[in-house]
Amino acid sequence: MGGYIHEFAIGDGNCRSASFCYPFAACADPLNPGCFWIGEFASIRYCDGKTVSLVAGCADNGSADGACRDATFWHVHSLLATSDGRTLYVGEGVNRRLRSVDLKLQTVRTICGDGKYESRDGKFLVSVHSSHVL
Repeated sequence: MGGYIHEFAIGDGNCRSASFCYPFAACADPLNPGCFWIGEFASIRYCDGKTVSLVAGCADNGSADGACRDATFWHVHSLLATSDGRTLYVGEGVNRRLRSVDLKLQTVRTICGDGKYESRDGKFLVSVHSSHVL
């Protein structure tokens, strides 16, 4: 799978030949030593040590929630995996949002932030999955 983000190419495949667009974040897979997720400009990808593949997002930036294949991101800059490997928490710079990727259900949803450039308190969505509470 490949695509373009502005003039920057991204491409999955062999780890040595995969291309990236601003890979800002990496997060180890707690269930698979040596494997990790990569957060880049508009997508999240997974490296199993041999190949790189798209997990969520696409070549277009945005803030759409939904199925991983339809979700859009804009400047993924931080990733955190839960210890059970089910959920990735994603911090986005331009979107100014914190989002979750349910790796089992293959869905993305915004859990806080409305995209506005300001710092203020507000309601926080509570999520209870398996053994972790946010």
